[in-house]
Amino acid sequence: MRSLHLLAFCAINSADPALTAHSLGLPLASACPPKPSFKADIRADTNRDGRVDLEGSSDTKDKTRWTEESGAIFLPNIGDTDQRCLSEFTGRKVLLDKNLDDCHDASDNTQRSPDYLAPLKTVPIPILPENAKGTVTVPDATQRKLVRIFQKQGKDWVYIDNDHTFSQRELQAGLDLGIDARNTRRPKSSDTRSPERWDGRVTVRFTIQVGSTKSSDTVMLRVAPVLIHHHLQMVEQVLTVQKASNPYLNDFANILDSITKAAGLKKDLGLFLMHGKRFDKWAQDFVEPGYASMPGPNGTVSIRILIRCPRARASQEGGRNLFLFVRKAGHGSKYHHILSYLEAQESQKPLRLDTDWLAVGHVDEFLQFIPANNTRGWVAVIGDPILAIKILENAKKAGHGSLPAISRKGDTEWPRSCKTPECDQPVNSITVSQLLSNNRLMKLNKWCDRKIKSNVKTLRKEVGLTDEDIIRIPALFIENGPWDGPDSETEVGAFFPAAINNLVLTGYNTCIAPYPWGPRVGGDIFAETISHKYAEVGMKIEFIDDWDTHHRLQGGVHCGTNSFRSMSAPWW
Repeated sequence: MRSLHLLAFCAINSADPALTAHSLGLPLASACPPKPSFKADIRADTNRDGRVDLEGSSDTKDKTRWTEESGAIFLPNIGDTDQRCLSEFTGRKVLLDKNLDDCHDASDNTQRSPDYLAPLKTVPIPILPENAKGTVTVPDATQRKLVRIFQKQGKDWVYIDNDHTFSQRELQAGLDLGIDARNTRRPKSSDTRSPERWDGRVTVRFTIQVGSTKSSDTVMLRVAPVLIHHHLQMVEQVLTVQKASNPYLNDFANILDSITKAAGLKKDLGLFLMHGKRFDKWAQDFVEPGYASMPGPNGTVSIRILIRCPRARASQEGGRNLFLFVRKAGHGSKYHHILSYLEAQESQKPLRLDTDWLAVGHVDEFLQFIPANNTRGWVAVIGDPILAIKILENAKKAGHGSLPAISRKGDTEWPRSCKTPECDQPVNSITVSQLLSNNRLMKLNKWCDRKIKSNVKTLRKEVGLTDEDIIRIPALFIENGPWDGPDSETEVGAFFPAAINNLVLTGYNTCIAPYPWGPRVGGDIFAETISHKYAEVGMKIEFIDDWDTHHRLQGGVHCGTNSFRSMSAPWW
């Protein structure tokens, strides 16, 4: 009963002089906790200008909340600064996906990359009793496991846990702290082995205590989303695969390097060096370059994050479906892990398109986005089978029906005894007239056209795409299995090397595309049309032969390459 009286007294308006501690029979010292003569104040870069304001109030408004417009941002510090985790440098032959979360710069409590720390500071309190002490904690247990807090001590950054106590002198001078994350934003997963769900938010509490008197303050931060690149970002480096025993891949890499250098890129070609009998030449599939960024005092601070794309079961899992477009149905519906991950970032909303009609099942087989000097700043490039047929029909009408539909000749570089799919194979010598008279093939391509138009309809609805935002280039498809009509499990691939499957060198007005090897009437009639179409939006096409390296294995230049792009543009 006595404790209830004490609580009541502390809440009484002091304007009533008749009620005192003495009148209630309570000792004066226990009537109310003493009012602190100090105030805890912790701040982060809430206004996102790259600095923590301790003098003014620009970082105090709404600092305990986080919205898209306001709130401090910090980074997932999950790089591999000294390459201690990279399996290729530790003698391991296989990159084990299950271990990727176990080793990175933030997997322990050592600070290897302080440039990626987001600042946290406390306001100095010059006058404090000698027995003053302080703590900086993350009260939520889940959040505590996912973040690291460090204190700047001289040139070093020292890890701080919830039990660490700061001295009177440190509190008087103000604490110089930094925070980073051990992980990215994560979706909820039914897989118990997967990292637990986290929306990236963390609340940090600063507490000062003098005897029994305490003062606390909090600030909220959120880890930056992991973003994937797009073709409006300037390319910085081109990547591809090389294997010592494969002359086709080596020639492709050398020519690719020459083209990028001629276009103006300064960085050498980045090479994934493959070894052994089993290797993955699809550089676009096994990894997708992404990044996370935050404001810094001298501009954007960014960390490059490579998203590992599993390749164990099927090509539909590959990174070529990571361009904000993912599979819609059918066998692709099993591979939506990346969809939930992208949605958890809450920044780039995935748009689902139907690719189940394609054997490989990748968006880059019929659709591409490139920079353009228009209102949007970009256009959609669409592979058009009806346009391809029309070009062939015009060639036939002009008396060129007897020309080979595919103008490429077979190679003789590798011995005929070679048994691998990459070895020399004869090129189909069908003529233009024979191709056009193949009713099954013509029917198939009209069906493909309907599939493409259905996807374009989705784009019109979701992003407001208009006819002015679309350019069409010739593309012809061939069946890759049983085909009995629109309701069957039809799967198709490119008949000619698909020029739409190209690498966009943003900032250099160049696309590196597969040479189509169409009929030659003076020049390649497909190559000429494609070059003209891209030129209409200010892009130059540089063709490269990918027949042996990618086309015959149902891929293209885009499939066999990747790129690092600029991370400088703010997303906030």
